[in-house]
Amino acid sequence: FENRAEVFVEFDWDANIKAKSIEAREKIDAIRDELPDDVERVMVFKFNTNDMPIFQLRVSSERDLSNAYDLLDRNLKGEIERVQGVSRVELYGVEKKQISIRLIPERITSLHIDTNELGRRLREANFSMTAGHFFANDQKF
Repeated sequence: FENRAEVFVEFDWDANIKAKSIEAREKIDAIRDELPDDVERVMVFKFNTNDMPIFQLRVSSERDLSNAYDLLDRNLKGEIERVQGVSRVELYGVEKKQISIRLIPERITSLHIDTNELGRRLREANFSMTAGHFFANDQKF
């Protein structure tokens, strides 16, 4: 996964995982100002051996599946999630589609485009921004 880091911490079997996760969160919060400015969030997950997958499925095809996230999410992941006793299904190797709109400040200025107006129009056009950011004049929305 691009632009992402994971740190795994192992504890003794008798450790209080709830207390240790709180302690980890406190330690991260204490150094938050020392992390790079573009670090958006740090998440702490508690892992239990019960969370380990008991079933892994690999899908292969003669066609390119790199753009098949929606298809696999809807037709495979969704069906498996409905099976009694399944707690989580994750897709790896395929990415959600995303669109990146980069505005060139000089062109925006020369075309007299108001970035606030552009953002408003995108919202009014039922433009969904489920993930990602809208930048205007060095501001992130």
